[in-house]
Amino acid sequence: NYSTFLTHITWANAVNGTLSQLGNSIESSEITQGTIVDDDIGQLDLFSTAFKLKNFKVETAQSGEEGIQKALDKGPGLILLDFVMPGLDGLAVLKKLKADPKLKDIKILIMTNLTRPGLQEELMVAGADDFIMKANFTPTELVDRAQKLIVKSE
Repeated sequence: NYSTFLTHITWANAVNGTLSQLGNSIESSEITQGTIVDDDIGQLDLFSTAFKLKNFKVETAQSGEEGIQKALDKGPGLILLDFVMPGLDGLAVLKKLKADPKLKDIKILIMTNLTRPGLQEELMVAGADDFIMKANFTPTELVDRAQKLIVKSE
């Protein structure tokens, strides 16, 4: 669809211009573990590349169910969670993660391009730690935002 196309163009342009500049927000010796959950393989590749360049250990999942399983298996410190996915959407995944005593403390950043009144508030009440509109962030800004979440929790 058109909005997905625009998102891909925006992120492709951002990658060409900014991935090489991802330099100072995370020390090179620091390693942080995260999981990126998105049904769009292109965005998974883009996001994981941005985070790997900053020494994050990154797992990826293409569905909400797979994301929950990876959280159980790996116990990441951070999950970047797409909101609109087939099967379990981001809100359902968020609620399942926050309901599990072993997973409830994982930091969760919800990513979407969906504009709906009250969505951000609904997600924050459900336990999201942060919320971004995908089209409004470059990969550098996404990594920086995630790093701030991790630092805030320490």
